[in-house]
Amino acid sequence: MFTQALKKYIPFLVGSLCLMSHINIFAAVTVVSGGEQIVPSGQSSTDIIFQVTDALGNPNTNATLNFTLVNETNVFMSNELSTTQAGVNSQAQASTRVNTLKDLGQYKVIATLTTDSLQSATTNLTITVGLPANLEVASGENQDIVTEATSTPIGFKLVDMFGNPITGKTVHFTVKEPAGDSTIAGLAPISGTTNGDGQVATQYTAAKTTGVYTITATLANNIEVFGTTQVTVTKAPPVIPSLGGGGGINQDGFPVTVDANFAGGISVNGADFVTKVTQNLSDEVIVKGVITPDTDHIGKQVDILVIAGYVPPAPNDNVQLFYMLDEQMNVLQWNMDVTLLTARQADVTLQNPHEITMYTGKFIAGGILRVFFGYRLDSGVVVFNTELPIDIEIIE
Repeated sequence: MFTQALKKYIPFLVGSLCLMSHINIFAAVTVVSGGEQIVPSGQSSTDIIFQVTDALGNPNTNATLNFTLVNETNVFMSNELSTTQAGVNSQAQASTRVNTLKDLGQYKVIATLTTDSLQSATTNLTITVGLPANLEVASGENQDIVTEATSTPIGFKLVDMFGNPITGKTVHFTVKEPAGDSTIAGLAPISGTTNGDGQVATQYTAAKTTGVYTITATLANNIEVFGTTQVTVTKAPPVIPSLGGGGGINQDGFPVTVDANFAGGISVNGADFVTKVTQNLSDEVIVKGVITPDTDHIGKQVDILVIAGYVPPAPNDNVQLFYMLDEQMNVLQWNMDVTLLTARQADVTLQNPHEITMYTGKFIAGGILRVFFGYRLDSGVVVFNTELPIDIEIIE
C-alpha cells in the first residue's frame, strides 16, 4: 500500500521540488534524427530533428527552440538555415535544415530552448566537395606552336559548382583536327587522374598540318563535364644554315674588322635550305639570308645589298661576271667598284637578326652563281659574308 501511494505522489513531489528550487522542468534537448550529416557542397542537408523532454524524460509539447549555425571559426551563419526558430509539434519535436553551403569544412547546428539558454543540443555537419561541374583550363591555354613541335603542358582543373577541386577522378583527352576529325594522335598522356589540386595535364605534339587544333578534356563516364582549349599550329620557320663569319670593306677597298655572322641558303622546290646545290633551270627556288650584325651596327640605317658572281655554262665558263639586284629586282651588272653598289633595300633599320629574302621563282639562265649579301653603313663600309657564299649550279 505504501509503495502504491508513493508512486501516486511522485509527480507531485517532483513538481513541488522544481518549483521550490526554480529548476526548469525541460530537462533535455536531444537530436533524434538527421545528426552528423555529410553533405556535398551546393546541396541542402536533410531535416535535423530535435526533441524536448521534461525532467522525467517525457516529451514536452510546450517548448520553442532557437536554431543557430556556426562554422569552424565560430562565425554565426544562421541565415543559411531553413528556419531559426520553431515550436515543437505533438511529439515534442522541431526541425531545421541547412541550405546550400559552398565552403568546405565542419559546421555546428545548435538547438537551444528559448526559455533556458543552458538547455541545448549540438550536431555536426560536414560539407565535402560537391559533384563535378566543370573542367576549367588551369595552364597552357591557347598556345601557338610550329609543326612537329610539342606544346607546354595543358592543364585542366576539375571543380564542383563552387570551384572546389575534385581529386581522384579520371579524365580523358582528345584533339579535334582542323578538318573536323577527333583523335588521340599526338596527345600524351591520353588520360589521367586529377591530383590533390584537382588538376590533370596532357601535351600535344603537332603533325605537319597547320591550323587550329581543339584539345578537349572530358570526365570519364560523364560527357557533360568537359573543358576545351586551342593549339594553333603554324609552319615551322626554315632552318637557315650558317655561312660563317663576315667581313667588312671600306670605300677604298681596304678590309675593315667587324664582328658579324651570316646564315643563308637556297631551297629548291620546297626542300630544306642548303648552302650548295645543283638544280634544274625549271625548278622553283627561294634564296634567303640572315645577318647577325656587329653589335655597334644594330639599329642603324643601312642599305641591304645582294651580289652574285656568275660563271656561264661551257664553253663560256672561263669568265666570272658580277651582278647585283636593285629594289625592283632588276639584275644589274657590277663593275667591282664598292661605291657603285646598288641597294636591294635602301635605308632600312638594321635588326638583330636581320632576315632577307633575296630571290624567289625560277632562274633565267644556266651556269654557276655564288651569292653574297650584306649591308652598307652611312660611312660607306660594306659588311658581307666573306667566309662562305651560297653556291648554286643551274643545269639547263
